[in-house]
Amino acid sequence: MVWLLGLSILEAQSTGVDVVKSVLPAVASKYSGALDSVDLNEAGDLGAADYRIWSVIDSEWVIADVYDFETDSIAPPY
Repeated sequence: MVWLLGLSILEAQSTGVDVVKSVLPAVASKYSGALDSVDLNEAGDLGAADYRIWSVIDSEWVIADVYDFETDSIAPPY
C-alpha cells in the first residue's frame, strides 16, 4: 500500500492529502503487483480480501479468527 501512496503522489503531482486521496482509487485500480489487481472499497480497504483477526492471549499475538471474503463469514483459523 505504501507503493500505491507513492504512485498516487506522482499522479497527483502533490503531497496534499485531499489531492492524493482523490487520485488513490484510480491509481489502485490500474496497479497490478504482488497483490495482483488492487480494488478498494468505499472505506479504502481492499475490496476483495480475506483478513486475519488478531488477538492477544497470554501476552502473545495469535490469530483468533479469519474473515473469508467469498463466503462473507468469520471462522476460527483451524
